[in-house]
Amino acid sequence: MTNLKTRLATVAAAAAIATGGLVAAVPAQAQAAPGIAAGNYWYEVFSYGFIPSGKAPARVSNGHLTVYGGLGMKNVQRIHATPRGGYIDQGPGQRYLYRKVGRRSYKGDIMWGVVPIGHSVLTPRR
Repeated sequence: MTNLKTRLATVAAAAAIATGGLVAAVPAQAQAAPGIAAGNYWYEVFSYGFIPSGKAPARVSNGHLTVYGGLGMKNVQRIHATPRGGYIDQGPGQRYLYRKVGRRSYKGDIMWGVVPIGHSVLTPRR
């Protein structure tokens, strides 16, 4: 029984160290990255198995994405910069990944943990 407890403690400690290393690596990468360019965008979400969300006006400013919805609603999320774009954490376990495509557009997967559940697009609004 003691041997099992020792093994479990070792596995738990290794997992904590590995997780801490990954969490610490993300901010260091984000500081040196260009991120998503500031400006006005159209925001679209395509969740697998559901009807697309349609285009909504959005704005990137000061490292935040603001999406404007109907009835004056808005959703503001912090953008974590990466070398080719950025990501947004939306609730527990859900992450929107964006990478630059073309001159100023961004596209990427929506992830629930490690499972892709859709994709999202930011296109310049003129």
